[in-house]
Amino acid sequence: MSEQKAFSPASNGTATLTATSSSSSAKFAGVAKTNQVVVTNVGTEVVFVEFGEDAATASATSYPVLPNSQVTLTKPIYYEYVAVYAASGSHTVYVTSGEGL
Repeated sequence: MSEQKAFSPASNGTATLTATSSSSSAKFAGVAKTNQVVVTNVGTEVVFVEFGEDAATASATSYPVLPNSQVTLTKPIYYEYVAVYAASGSHTVYVTSGEGL
């Protein structure tokens, strides 16, 4: 059985995005390549998140993150882009790369 470790954020590993009805994306800057990301939705509506290798576009069919919640997701290590989307409004989303659960 493998040991599960608490999430350890990468240095300068947080991207701040605004989820709106148009997909918004960013490249993780200054981050060592990692498998895990913590997505924090501080907004009041569900937002959707998508990861990509050379680009990313989020839509209503992407991974949903509930309002005022946080989830840890695993992505391919070479995916360096993240995108967020919301059906309406404007919602802040923090995406932090690192390792662990």
